[in-house]
Amino acid sequence: MKKITYYIRTNSLDSDDRFNKTQQFLKQSGWNVDTVAIVKDKSKNLHNIKETRLFTRNIFKQNSFKVIKYFEFFLKTLFLSRMRSSYSWFANFDFLHVQILFLFLGKKVIWDLHEYPPAVFVKNPMFHFLFRQMLKRNLVICCNKERLQQLEQDFFIEVKSNLVIRNFPSEDTLNKIAKISSSSNEVLVNNELFNIGIIGGYLPGRYVDESIKALKALREKKVENIEVLLIGGNPYPESNLDFIKSTGPLSFESLVEQSSKISVSLCFYDPKEINNYLCEPNRFYQAIALQQYIITFDFPTLRQFNYSRHRIISTENFESDLISALESISLEIEAGVKSEDFLLSNITFENQFTSFDKKMVKYCD
Repeated sequence: MKKITYYIRTNSLDSDDRFNKTQQFLKQSGWNVDTVAIVKDKSKNLHNIKETRLFTRNIFKQNSFKVIKYFEFFLKTLFLSRMRSSYSWFANFDFLHVQILFLFLGKKVIWDLHEYPPAVFVKNPMFHFLFRQMLKRNLVICCNKERLQQLEQDFFIEVKSNLVIRNFPSEDTLNKIAKISSSSNEVLVNNELFNIGIIGGYLPGRYVDESIKALKALREKKVENIEVLLIGGNPYPESNLDFIKSTGPLSFESLVEQSSKISVSLCFYDPKEINNYLCEPNRFYQAIALQQYIITFDFPTLRQFNYSRHRIISTENFESDLISALESISLEIEAGVKSEDFLLSNITFENQFTSFDKKMVKYCD
């Protein structure tokens, strides 16, 4: 059995759905997986997992003394990279220094580029050259073909060893959703409240403030029974708005459960960031599985799904477009318009296994 070391930085392995899905694929392909994880909160399952927290993170407040925190991270990850495996999988850009070391040591690396590289690697000639060499020698994993094409365009290279693994929900998640989707659809039609959900909580670049402003205007204009639920993450900072509720941080399972209570999911990302424009949001697929209405910007990775309850609005006329979309949705809900059938097999993570297995075998032979 081949051995691989999986490197990841995350808040908690227990709530990291991407980690769990990737581990499932690796084990299903016959890999013996050791995991090195830099986490905020340790997980309950410690089998073949080396978890550690940053000591400096407990001393210094969030977003302060970042250089000191990164120095600890740098040293700690170099020390942990001594684990002997023939292959290494890097799930975050944070481990780039270890990858560069492995590049010079001639080790085979699987590079999960679910985040697009910072602009400095595209614009700076030295970093551009280094990054290009790594794209040549590693198996590069992207979460959609649009990101892969953007990499090839920016780094003037054909990435020959590549694999696209889309961030679809797992069968287990879809089964959990299936149990609650019928009751969720009843809530959509029969509930007296117009429930709007923002998954991920209060985060910059997610158009939360802009959405709340539009929803306040809509309440004043016509629909007075609107309630907004911020699911997961940070609560909304203004506590005097009684139509807004926040769940606070949640496990992935609880997040899916809370998501079933909403009628419409707002899924916005600042399109000026390439990472956002080529996004692969899990919550988009969860909304489809729950047969909910979902409103997004016009991103190429999202417009390809022919889902009848998907609405696209513009950034230029955000407030008026969002109000118009919600008014239209409200009328559809009142009229009892049913969602057209959508094959969940089109967004099932496990359906990508055959491609994954073939590419891994080819790269690691």
